[in-house]
Parts: sequence; structure tokens; C-alpha cells
Amino acid sequence: LGSIDPSDHKSASDRVVSAIAIAVVLDTFGVKVSSDTLIDKDFLSLSSAIALLPDFKCETCPSLKSIEENFPDLKLVSTAIAYVCSKVCEAKNPPPDWIMTVPLFHFVSKLAAPFSLPQRL
Repeated sequence: LGSIDPSDHKSASDRVVSAIAIAVVLDTFGVKVSSDTLIDKDFLSLSSAIALLPDFKCETCPSLKSIEENFPDLKLVSTAIAYVCSKVCEAKNPPPDWIMTVPLFHFVSKLAAPFSLPQRL
């Protein structure tokens, strides 16, 4: 993979931070969602927006840095990501896109770090 234009990382970071902010609000205020249509349409879009765009050439993750700068309480972020994933999984036929939120969940939970080898438990 080649280098990615820095402006792409800026827009990706803005997208992820905005999606996290929405997820935090939904989780914090306990927004109840019961319609499969709403879950399919909105929560799937939200989970897709949370996917990270790493910089493979520099082995960095600019979106993660933006999240850490904008959300000092990463526990709040990890809880919000888990909330979105749980809502997506309530859909009758959730597409596999939501799985792209898992790396970010691991990073903000400090269970893993971008471009680091996993530690043995």
C-alpha cells in the first residue's frame, strides 16, 4: 500500500471523531432504538464511520490521536463503541462492516496498540 494523502487522514479523523461524538451522545442518554429499519440504516452507517484509516507507511493511526485529543475519557469512547456494536448486532441480518469498529475498541480500551505485536495474556 502506498502513502495516503494527509488530507485524507484529516477527513477520516474528522469522520471518526464526529461518529464517536454521536455514539457517546446516544449511549450517554440511552437512546432506545427498536426499529430494525433505523438500526439497519443509521447504526450501520455510524459503525462504518467509526472504522479507522491507518497510515501503513508511517505505521501510525492519525484518527486515534484525534480521538485521544477530543475525548480525554477513553472509557466513555469504548462504552459508546460497544453500544453501537450491540445495536448493530440486534439487526436481523447485520452486514459484517461493524467488525471494523473492533480495532478502535481495542485501542481506546488499551487492550492493543496500533502496529504493535500483541502481548501474551
